[in-house]
Amino acid sequence: MRQLRHLVIPLLASLLSFTMQAQAGTVTWTGGTTDWNTGSNWSGAAVPLSTDDVVIDLDGATVTLPNGTAFTVNSLTLGGGTGTTETIKSTSSATTVGFRLTVTTTVTIASDGHLDMQGSTQGSTVGDSLMVTGAITNNGLLTFQNTSYISTSNLINNNLITADNGYEYYGASEIAGNVTNNAAGEIQIRGCTRRR
Repeated sequence: MRQLRHLVIPLLASLLSFTMQAQAGTVTWTGGTTDWNTGSNWSGAAVPLSTDDVVIDLDGATVTLPNGTAFTVNSLTLGGGTGTTETIKSTSSATTVGFRLTVTTTVTIASDGHLDMQGSTQGSTVGDSLMVTGAITNNGLLTFQNTSYISTSNLINNNLITADNGYEYYGASEIAGNVTNNAAGEIQIRGCTRRR
C-alpha cells in the first residue's frame, strides 16, 4: 500500500501540472467583427484568458477594446503580418472611461503594428490604460492621447511614439517606467498645451 501511495501522489502531481500547462496557450485573432469580446473572432472561438499569449497578426485587422472594460493576458504581440497595418484601439470617447489592458509578461508591437490609445478630455475620467509587468518593445506605432496611461518596467522604442493633445487641464497622458529611445526611435509630442 505504501508503494502504491508513492506512485499515486507523483502521478497526480504530474497530471495536475500538465492540465495547468494545457490551459495556457497562444490565441490568434481570426477576425469577423472588430470586437475583442467576441469569441468567434479568436482561434478556439473564445476570448483570450489571463494565461493566454495573444497574437494579432491578421493583415489589416482592427481590434477594438470596449471602453470601461478590463482585460488581462499573459503576453501580447501586435503585427507581424505581411505588411498591412494591424491596429488595437479603444471605443472610448471624450467623455468615457477607456479600457484597462493588463499584460503579465511582455508586449511586442511589430513594424506593421499600431497600438492606438485614446484618452478622455474629462479630467476626472481615465482614458485607456496599459499595465505591463515586463517590457513593451515598439517597432511600429504607439499613439496615446489625453489621459491615456502606460505602466511598464521598460518601454523600448525602435520606431515611433506619438503623444497627441495632452491638455493639462483635462489630465495629461503618462508613461510610468523607463523609456529607452534607440537610434531608429522617434518620439513626437504634438498639440500639447500647458494650462497657466
